[in-house]
Amino acid sequence: MFCYLAVKIDQPVNVRGFQITPQQARLLMTALALLAPTGVLALGGLMVSSLFQQRRLVLTDESVILPKPSWHGLSSAEIELPFEAIKATAICPFIGSTRLLRLDREIGAISIPSNMFPNRRDFEELVVLLSDARNAAAERTSADKPE
Repeated sequence: MFCYLAVKIDQPVNVRGFQITPQQARLLMTALALLAPTGVLALGGLMVSSLFQQRRLVLTDESVILPKPSWHGLSSAEIELPFEAIKATAICPFIGSTRLLRLDREIGAISIPSNMFPNRRDFEELVVLLSDARNAAAERTSADKPE
């Protein structure tokens, strides 16, 4: 489409309130025609790399180790989140039958998708274990505070 427009534009074009000449419009369409396939290839590469990326979730006595949140959701880096830092947990619907376990903390929330697990039972077990661990950590913290 961009290639077609790059060849066929012969009148001035209004782009978001800016009037550009046909020559400028052809240059813009040519640039978009060259950049669009690059973006599609980059997105495809990210999708393929996410299929082979191993992400893990580990529960310890005092914390949970989980994939570090990132803008594209494909990070292989991990963070350790102490149970005391989890302010609340919630189950949120997502796409299709996928659900998210949202862990609220002071500096934002972390979401763990149910499709990260081999089956629904493992996800439900994680929800229960994390909720219990968070509640136990909150009780320990409140018991340690002087009155």
